[in-house]
Amino acid sequence: MMGVPIWAHGDVRGSIYVTGRRDGQPFDDEPALGGHAGRIVEAHWY
Repeated sequence: MMGVPIWAHGDVRGSIYVTGRRDGQPFDDEPALGGHAGRIVEAHWY
């Protein structure tokens, strides 16, 4: 399981938790998922 914050305009706007991968490999510690989600939130919601 991996949980990452979603940042938008310097504030945490939410979080994403991912529980499993199709290939069964562990998740990286790199917060790329949260970064991508944050850019979407900034562009379309705020």
